[in-house]
Amino acid sequence: MIYNGSDKHKIALFEGKQDKLTAGDNITLTPLADGTVRIDAEGGGGTVTDVQVDETSVVDEDGVAQIPAIPSELDDLDDVSISSPVIGEVLAYNPITQKWENGSGYDRFAPIIYSLEEREVGVFTDGKPLYQKTYVFNGLVQLNSNSWYDTGITLSESLKPIKFEGHAYWNDNAAFVISGSTNNNKISLIQFRNTAIQIDSFTMYYTKVSDTPGSGSWTPQGVPAHHYSTNEQVVGTWFNGKTLYEKTISFTTGSSNAYLTYLTDIQNPAEMMIVYDASYYVNGTARIGIVPYYGTLGSNDGNVLEALCAIDSGKIRIDYRVGESAYSKQVIMTLRYTKTTD
Repeated sequence: MIYNGSDKHKIALFEGKQDKLTAGDNITLTPLADGTVRIDAEGGGGTVTDVQVDETSVVDEDGVAQIPAIPSELDDLDDVSISSPVIGEVLAYNPITQKWENGSGYDRFAPIIYSLEEREVGVFTDGKPLYQKTYVFNGLVQLNSNSWYDTGITLSESLKPIKFEGHAYWNDNAAFVISGSTNNNKISLIQFRNTAIQIDSFTMYYTKVSDTPGSGSWTPQGVPAHHYSTNEQVVGTWFNGKTLYEKTISFTTGSSNAYLTYLTDIQNPAEMMIVYDASYYVNGTARIGIVPYYGTLGSNDGNVLEALCAIDSGKIRIDYRVGESAYSKQVIMTLRYTKTTD
């Protein structure tokens, strides 16, 4: 903000120091933690610093004006609208409402990207992952009316085509709809216009026969999916910047309520934890949750399995005690950890 050289009587917030201001002086306003605003002015008239006013006033080129207090919540900002936030959501700008709104970040005005590599782009109605891939011909190919064209492309696995998009040339680059097939793992195209068209590329959307519903990277709501696995996987970053790993293990409990241990094959752990809400033991048709280790089981604790994790010989060790109803039962336990080698 630059002082305009007039209306000095309105700059009462400088408390008698107005005569040090000249036209062209830069005025800087800095909100302070105690709710006041520090005003600094610097220019040809010298320097004025550390003049503090309350949070409802500010000096601008017209004199004294009102400004709102600093909001205490992000949603209090005029250009932010947050509704029922869930873990994993981000703020994305909506040009229609002109507000920053919460969402997955991928279901709001996501860029359209065509790639020669397979991309997972969503979820189909059957819950299977939806993929997209673009194929480019070596020059133009002609699709005759109502006649199948063999692209010569052979697939390495069975796919279920969802839709095809073609880039067609006809009468000054007009685009036409095409259809296709993946019978016998070969891609064929067809178009139903009454005249032939030429295309140089096409994009196919498809699911895979080998996939199972819910196995993709996204949920039907557009939120990133989390998949538990008996294979080690990277799930994020710990607060100290180290890579955070996750693995789900299985073992059978002992037949004693004494202090028992199970040594996993997870090596070089640093920080580690049991994900209790993703850990349980199997008792017939029941799945009974594991609880943090307390060290003592009472006479009414027959269904309890309490556990903690420790380091033993460079591996994660599970220390646990079980009640009588939890003897010789299968345990499913999810662990998260960082590594000393990272």
